[in-house]
Amino acid sequence: MAEYLSRGEYDTALTLANEAAELGPDWYLTHQMLGRVLLQLDDAPNAIKELEKAVQLRPDDPFSHFQLGRAYRAGGKPEQAAKEQAEFLRLDEIRTVTGQHAVRARGATEDYVRREPLKALCIAGAAGMLMGMIMTRR
Repeated sequence: MAEYLSRGEYDTALTLANEAAELGPDWYLTHQMLGRVLLQLDDAPNAIKELEKAVQLRPDDPFSHFQLGRAYRAGGKPEQAAKEQAEFLRLDEIRTVTGQHAVRARGATEDYVRREPLKALCIAGAAGMLMGMIMTRR
């Protein structure tokens, strides 16, 4: 999508984004993509609608909040833009911290697997079974 926008092929970008949103109405990225295209085309009201759908479908995605803030700002809604910017920063901080913990955990896990391969295999199997049970309940 970005490639069409960067080349100034706005009609193609809009057509593809609309098709994607129709094919995946419950997928937040399709609404985010359409909202970004509409924002690029200076259609803030419709960009806001699509980006609000993206945030509704995936409220923990920082980039959707960032884009919605841009759309609110372009649509003359500075208070709502500021709220979305704050939410973007909050979620982005959580993602950064979580990512740092994941890197540390990955290193500790690799070390444990080297020291205790059989125990690590048993733990991984139990975790997989637990996740399977959780997912089947949903």
